[in-house]
Amino acid sequence: MNKKETTQKDYITPTLFCVCIALVFVFLIVSVALQRPNYPSVSYGATASEVEEYAYSLLELDDPGEETAEHYLEALSYYDSQITTSKNDEQRFNLQLGLASLLGKTGDPASGLEVLDEIDISKIPLDAKYYLYSTYAYLYQRGGKEQEATEYLERISDEGIYDYIAKLDSGEIDPDEFEKEMAESAEEEVNEEAVESDDDIVDEIVEEGEVNE
Repeated sequence: MNKKETTQKDYITPTLFCVCIALVFVFLIVSVALQRPNYPSVSYGATASEVEEYAYSLLELDDPGEETAEHYLEALSYYDSQITTSKNDEQRFNLQLGLASLLGKTGDPASGLEVLDEIDISKIPLDAKYYLYSTYAYLYQRGGKEQEATEYLERISDEGIYDYIAKLDSGEIDPDEFEKEMAESAEEEVNEEAVESDDDIVDEIVEEGEVNE
């Protein structure tokens, strides 16, 4: 074997290796592209706004005459699938609000209220409660229940949410610190109630003892 043939083989081997690696990458890219759905999906980074826009496009609300029950069920099923695959509590919350609003706009506010009732109010921040209460009010209005709608709008004011959002926008408060303080305050109230309850029990025992004497 001469020197020229040896040099040629040394070049061919790494070239073939690089070609194989490139083909593997192409195969992976094509596989991912084929698996990706042809609609906005939170699993692939879609936002709540993109999900909402696509759901309404399924309803063809621009031309109500073409809207069908099939389109409606498809939109609801799509929304449910996105809520199920949501990646975190905030995303799930926004998707639930979107679905509830869609149900209200399409004439089923009662089902929209059921969606909102699944949200754990104790686990959402104060500014999120503004959107939750506003959506409750909207759905009650759509259902002709003005009193309930007014009560939820009043809760926004009574719970200091307007003031909180104003201070949040102006940078007067830090949301994380505020939530921490609220949690500590709630814990103190629970402890105080527990102490008062224990004191009441002691007083009852003492009173019963005096009566028996």
